[in-house]
Amino acid sequence: MYNKEISTTLIKGDLKMNLNKLLFTLISEKVKYYREKILKKNQSDFIAYLQTEGTHIDRSQLSRIENGHADPHKNPNLMSSSQIEDFSKIMDISIKNFIFGDEDKREEIVKIILLSILMNGSKKNENEMNPFFNLNGKRLEFITGALYNLNNEELKIIKLDREVLYRYINDYESSNNEDYEKHTLLISLSMININSFFFNHKNFFLYKDLDNKYDQKLELNSNLLLKLLFSDFEYAADFINRQSNIGLEPFTKSFLYNEGVLGKTIIDEKQLSYRLFINAFESMFDRNRKQFMNYFDINLFDNVENTSSNYMSFIKSKRVYNIITSSNLTKLLINIYQADQLNKDTFLGHHHIKNSYMMESSKVSPILREESMYNYDDYLEDARNLSEYYIFQEGRVNNNFKLNIDNHRNTKHWEYY
Repeated sequence: MYNKEISTTLIKGDLKMNLNKLLFTLISEKVKYYREKILKKNQSDFIAYLQTEGTHIDRSQLSRIENGHADPHKNPNLMSSSQIEDFSKIMDISIKNFIFGDEDKREEIVKIILLSILMNGSKKNENEMNPFFNLNGKRLEFITGALYNLNNEELKIIKLDREVLYRYINDYESSNNEDYEKHTLLISLSMININSFFFNHKNFFLYKDLDNKYDQKLELNSNLLLKLLFSDFEYAADFINRQSNIGLEPFTKSFLYNEGVLGKTIIDEKQLSYRLFINAFESMFDRNRKQFMNYFDINLFDNVENTSSNYMSFIKSKRVYNIITSSNLTKLLINIYQADQLNKDTFLGHHHIKNSYMMESSKVSPILREESMYNYDDYLEDARNLSEYYIFQEGRVNNNFKLNIDNHRNTKHWEYY
């Protein structure tokens, strides 16, 4: 079952996700905030205060902690276990909350990890694609993002129009004035109002901290996560439309085999369809928040205090890699995907995607005719069961419905498709 703790057997090879670096950043912010905002002390006074509490640390150690800088020779884990215990006690929070943050912050960490799996190290021009929008990014990137992601009504609210934005793009000198500074602030606030998680420069750099690299072992879970986004009909329809412009055959193969990386298409390079992606991801996570958090609570967050090794070494081990490539996560994603296809609020997007690549079958028919692959008979069976489910949801109960669905779920193609 997906909710059982995964094996702690280490996997050979390089770790593809550096969660520790992300956590170092969060811990550094937490310590600095506590010193400056809660205690209102400078570093020297804070060190003296720590000594009265029985914690001995020098100025250079504190500086490294507050900067999130783990020296490979002096403090490879940023903080020793005893320091983590001492700081947790002084700050009156649990070790779990000190390392990972409170419940809201842990939820954000899970969302960032899921996005990392979804993107699977996707690159553009040798640079990693980041699903977050950097509000402190370069002028051209920032203004172009505003043009794509703010509609006319939203620009009107902040007393801006597209002509002004185009002028900022085409005339560099026009961006060196007070109006530009005021407008960038208003644009940032407008974007944050749309979605403060994705339009967030801190999350942009936290994602970079993960130092994601492509990993073939992540392809299955990456593609399953993409399929979950298709529960949003608007995103599914837009995705197929954009993919059609560059050819559906690669997507069809990816959809059937759960292979490949489609990061560029997933986030539309943060252009016209970026907000559709944001809505699809947020609604997908909101529907399944309890299941996702339960999985990571059991396999990561709740276990850190029980380790006999250094707390950060415990996370730095291949454990995180085990968690994100685990068959238990795969089972969880498949269960959610199956449920989505039989939910009258989410099945339309999935059905539209299937319909689109069935229309493509004339071009890639050998793929669809292979034994055990999703084929036309499966497609018709899906259509029949979806229709029955809709009738069932509307109150016209079919006594055979539950048996039909249960039997259908047991057919082999349901496992992945």
